[in-house]
Amino acid sequence: MSESVLLRLAGAACAALICAASAGAGTFVDRDGIRHRWHITDAHVLVWDSAPYLPFGGMYVPRAFFQDGDAILAEDKARLAVVRQNGVEDVYLNPCRAVPPERLQQMIDILEELGFHYGLQLCLPPSGRMPGYRIQPGHLEHTMEEPGRCTLEAGDLARGRYIVCSVRNGEVLASGQVEARDGQFTISFDGPCPGGALVKIVPETDSSWSTDGDARAIADYIRPLLLGPGFRFFIDPIGNEYCAPRFFLPRGEAWRTGFARFLEQRYPNLRGLAQAWGLRKSDLSGFDQAARLVPMIAGSSGSNWPAAGYVMDDASGEVLRADMKRSRMWADMCEARELDIRDWLNALCDVIKAIHDVPVIAKRHHESTRIWSNPNSLGGLDGLGMESYIKGDRLASFNGAATYADIVQSKRPMWCLVTEYNGATWTDRHITYQNRAEMYSDIQLLLRLGAKGVFMFGLGLSASGGDRNWTIYELLNDPRQIEWLGTFGAIARTRSDWLEYRPSTAFWYPPQNTDAKAFTHGDLPDYGLSGSWTGSGSVLKLGPGRWVAPTYVTDVPGPIVYSSDLAKWPCLGSEAAAAQSLPKARRFPASADGALGLPPELSEAVPDIDLPLQVSVWTPADGVEGIEWRDGNGTPHISLRATRNAVSVRLTSDSVGEVSARLPGDAAYSPTPLPMTAVLPGAMLRTQSFVLHNPGFGADNVEFECEVGEAVHCVHITGAARDEIGISSSLQKR
Repeated sequence: MSESVLLRLAGAACAALICAASAGAGTFVDRDGIRHRWHITDAHVLVWDSAPYLPFGGMYVPRAFFQDGDAILAEDKARLAVVRQNGVEDVYLNPCRAVPPERLQQMIDILEELGFHYGLQLCLPPSGRMPGYRIQPGHLEHTMEEPGRCTLEAGDLARGRYIVCSVRNGEVLASGQVEARDGQFTISFDGPCPGGALVKIVPETDSSWSTDGDARAIADYIRPLLLGPGFRFFIDPIGNEYCAPRFFLPRGEAWRTGFARFLEQRYPNLRGLAQAWGLRKSDLSGFDQAARLVPMIAGSSGSNWPAAGYVMDDASGEVLRADMKRSRMWADMCEARELDIRDWLNALCDVIKAIHDVPVIAKRHHESTRIWSNPNSLGGLDGLGMESYIKGDRLASFNGAATYADIVQSKRPMWCLVTEYNGATWTDRHITYQNRAEMYSDIQLLLRLGAKGVFMFGLGLSASGGDRNWTIYELLNDPRQIEWLGTFGAIARTRSDWLEYRPSTAFWYPPQNTDAKAFTHGDLPDYGLSGSWTGSGSVLKLGPGRWVAPTYVTDVPGPIVYSSDLAKWPCLGSEAAAAQSLPKARRFPASADGALGLPPELSEAVPDIDLPLQVSVWTPADGVEGIEWRDGNGTPHISLRATRNAVSVRLTSDSVGEVSARLPGDAAYSPTPLPMTAVLPGAMLRTQSFVLHNPGFGADNVEFECEVGEAVHCVHITGAARDEIGISSSLQKR
């Protein structure tokens, strides 16, 4: 909202970038001077050099970013060579902090030498602090039974505004400013308070906030980098897993100037603003005054005054009463807060691309927010990454389905991928997955959620040999799982029909963020979903592979669900009007009274669409693991591996077509017709001891043992499906 100088930082180069760019497209010039055209399709695929870029890899945290010297660089190179040898060709570096550019360049050179496609996470969090107020019901509140002194713990808070209201009827008994002394806020009230007095303190606080200095720092950081032909993208331009602050009202001078402009553009006059905010016209002297109002307290559910709320003029200290049945004051404040961050983010992305013109994506975390939806047809943010964890449907509610909903709200095509994912939980005592079938099931679920590429958390995560923070998540602890991932990626790249796939999604309008009811009518029921990573009230499951996720706009590719309660509350009148103006076939009112129940007819409007890419894992014979898939020409493929000991397999075929097999270890494809006998090499499993130490997640020096191993060669059968192949096995004699 506040006018930014970001575009001026990049000068003529940035202006040229914006003028030349088409929606979701650019040209990267690598360190050898070679130009690489890229664009993002309407189906959320990144196309690079005229071919889909479909990454299936992981995050890598180099040990060389935490230790000096050439020896540790060689160790990183050896670890990454293991990744590459197991078929994974996509990785992104997470420095976790600002790393000297020359050290970063050394790792980039290693990735280029090993033939990776790679990205770089920008770990330069916002350096600024935005002053503001914490607007949170129940925080720093106390009920006094009789006049006297009220003391509340201040912690590290220094000052704030306070208000004292009658518990009986909400009448304002006192108000003013308060400063903390010796770590405490003290409010003295000596007037009559029949029924008791409710004391509320709204403290001054601050929040991380980007500045133009951050843009200069990022530009200076990435400008010296010599990025080769393998480079593909930047991640997180404003800090790791950034999300808009909640329960926070900015009060910086520039922000308030921008907020006043926002209000002038939204409301035709002060009368319209006063009506929307539940105030009297005479309460407002101008939009500047409205922009400095601070929500203090609203009557709670069950009180005698749930429709009353009070705000304070931050300049004069005057207290105004608001009709909370009508007031959308807090909704406007939250929207303006997020749009300010969104505009800054998109301008920053253009600064980055003026230096290295590759897609800039953000990790989508926490909950739904407007900041990740690009409102521009040119430039700005290029995509979002799911941060999905645990297994099965939890991947959808943990930043999965809501990420796709955020993406389709943008005005231009956005890349949809997974930037972090792992099936392990903190109670597991094994490395990530226990078998290939579990991994492939979860990856296919992520693709059904709209992902067009998957990066796992992670390949290598330990900053040193003694780092045990992420033991169970690190695939290098069990290299065969890297092969599982690499094999899936190789299979996915054999066909293109799944690239046009779009998830079966309905959209709940509007969202209800965790702080949406921080200053509203006390009896306002729940009316929306949050898209929160916690899963509670986040998204709703409509059926297998079908989800309902929140949206801020109704112009999305799917049915709109909305609460019938919207029409009952003037404070949500604009949302009710937007929903009810949709064609009848697209709108589905849900049950009222905060139940958020789905209308039964919605299921017919959201068809169950299978993902064209199907990879199945099964046990065709004792000691044998089979993988089956079809390539882009429809040709069936099967690969067979030993699960433990070496196995002799006899293969026959009932297929009328040409069927052949490639033997284990063949560097070149030398097809052998069926029937045939082959030996599957043993899996080379071993039991290894590990330690998991991450007290912040409840794992304090947990010792465990599990089986790990190296990848083994397979028999690859082409031309027959599993029901056309006869497979028998016998244990290979030593």
